[in-house]
Amino acid sequence: MLTQRDLVRLIGEGYRDLPLADVMSTPLISVPRSMSLLATRSLMQKRCIRHIGVNDDAGKFAGLISFGDILNNIEQTYVRRLRAALANQSADLQDAAQQLHMAHTLIEASMDGIMVTNDDGIIESINPAFSILTGYSESEALGQKASLISSGKHDAEFYQQMWHYINTQGQWKGEIWNRRKNGEVYLEWLTITRILEPNSGRSLYAGIFSDITERKKSEQIIENLAYYDALTKLPNRQLLFDRLDVALAGAHRDSCNLALLFIDLDHFKRINDTLGHTIGDKVLIETADRLKNIIREGDTLARIGGDELILMLTEVSDADTVGRAVQRISECLQQPVIVEDNELYVSASIGCAIYPEDGEDRETLLKNADIAMYRAKQTGRNTFHFYSSKMDELSHLHLKMESRLRGALANNELFLEYQPKRALDSERIVGVEALLRWQDKELGRVPPDQFIPLAEDLGLINEIGSWVLDQAAQQCQRWQAQGIEDLHVSVNVSALQFKQQAVIGQVEKALKHSHLQPSLLDIEITESCLLEDLKSVSRSLRHLRNLGLSISLDDFGTGFSSLSMLTQLQVDFLKIDRSFMQGIPGIRTARCWSQQSS
Repeated sequence: MLTQRDLVRLIGEGYRDLPLADVMSTPLISVPRSMSLLATRSLMQKRCIRHIGVNDDAGKFAGLISFGDILNNIEQTYVRRLRAALANQSADLQDAAQQLHMAHTLIEASMDGIMVTNDDGIIESINPAFSILTGYSESEALGQKASLISSGKHDAEFYQQMWHYINTQGQWKGEIWNRRKNGEVYLEWLTITRILEPNSGRSLYAGIFSDITERKKSEQIIENLAYYDALTKLPNRQLLFDRLDVALAGAHRDSCNLALLFIDLDHFKRINDTLGHTIGDKVLIETADRLKNIIREGDTLARIGGDELILMLTEVSDADTVGRAVQRISECLQQPVIVEDNELYVSASIGCAIYPEDGEDRETLLKNADIAMYRAKQTGRNTFHFYSSKMDELSHLHLKMESRLRGALANNELFLEYQPKRALDSERIVGVEALLRWQDKELGRVPPDQFIPLAEDLGLINEIGSWVLDQAAQQCQRWQAQGIEDLHVSVNVSALQFKQQAVIGQVEKALKHSHLQPSLLDIEITESCLLEDLKSVSRSLRHLRNLGLSISLDDFGTGFSSLSMLTQLQVDFLKIDRSFMQGIPGIRTARCWSQQSS
């Protein structure tokens, strides 16, 4: 091989007349076409040559390549790769710029406030929502400490725990109270994330927060609806059950006692019926407020319906603990409740069941406290009773009595006894009073003070009362037919018969069936009839007197009746309670005789 450089060198050295064969490089160094340019370049550097032959796959000479060609090819390849790299980097930068623009747009448009601080807690950037939520503009916030919006409601321990969690976990989430520029304190949900800058290695802290004050208010409203009584704001049945279950588990674990007091307001229905439910509601609210002020911390007072309240006492050491609670209840109810110029007195019947003696589960304790409360009502109201197993027996008897009473009329178990009325001057029998009696096949003779109130509660009193009127009228008519003339029969009428306005029709029916003269039938009422609705009862009494009947007022002087009330009523006779007659000289006890209706 003879190159241009070789010719210049040979001419310069004076070798002009030599044959080419003597000055050419021999033999020609060749490499296979499969050898890489980098390997070929290394071989040429090692052999100090600038040109090299290239053989094809068959080993024949295919061409010549110079060192310059290799360098030029390598340079072009590098340039191509560099251009490709630059193009890729440009695309990546463009994507990064687009993503950064998108992130910036989202941050600017976010409804959540965003604040970025450095290691020292200095605010470095905020978004517009930060200014909307806190009231601080960007110029007011940048460069200030993050404590700019601190509410002061959290102690140092709170922030220590928060920053410990951030430094160990990299993030903290939770509720926190902060303060707006105008001084208003609000609740927010805050997320703080630690960010490490890749170049400088310093830490930044991004806080993202939202105002959850309204959400908390809504949650509180929902919780109140679910767990609190809308009228009195006391815990309702569900919340009582939840707390009672927890208290029972704790009492079982610690081997201690707890007590349930079942509180029922006496004659509260009378307030509703007489003065209206609006007045009744206000009385309930006032009563609940009074009771809330006298219970111990840790105890629960709940309204489970109507005028029924439950007081759960925890940490009951002995019966005196319950006694003191009952005393506080009694004392707080002694003062009258003033509602719209009405001075009302409220009392309560209270029953108590104690864990574990009276029951080890919620249902048993509530049932037994309820039984004890009804026992308190039966013994005169405005009193208190502990539960006993005997009360449970009475409760079962009462339940059985309910079932048996429903069939008493159909089974012909009800009958009338007649108590004579004597004239004081002549001792002559001038009338009789029909007294309802019940002889049950299983229960035996049931006292009227037990089954008559039960008949009223069960809604049977109208049917039974109509039967009594009919039987008494027919018996009086039979006595008339036997020649016993001018013998009046008196029949007690329930207040419910007046309230439901059924008594007039029942009397007319009895008179029609018996053909009895109306003047021989006397209707006895009690003051409870008058308390229901004096005007309506007065109208009914006038109608009965117009039919020819006489009217008697029973148990006069034992309750609210007054002489002034008599001016508003058309009453023929007063039956004065025996408590007023005891001790009067010459008064003898009347003898009774009975006649079972046929």
